[in-house]
Amino acid sequence: MRIRPSLVAIALILAGCTPVEMRKPRGAVCHADPAQRYVGRAGEAGAIQGARRASGARTVRVVRPGEMMTMDFRADRMTVTVDKHGTIERIACG
Repeated sequence: MRIRPSLVAIALILAGCTPVEMRKPRGAVCHADPAQRYVGRAGEAGAIQGARRASGARTVRVVRPGEMMTMDFRADRMTVTVDKHGTIERIACG
């Protein structure tokens, strides 16, 4: 049996069109509102972990001025943005 190259190409194109299953996060989901009381505090480990516990987030990333960050969304992650002095400017989820 001989397979035609055009059929293989069509199969590969259609395979790229299959829907991707989005997994729901297990466990913790971040809620930024309860952690907002930490905005304006020094971005030291104790304050960041307190904000993480208040938000319910599983993980934390700290973003400093000039640093790049991924734009992927994670419902269980809290993002803490600090200024050049290390003061917490913003707390967001995702």
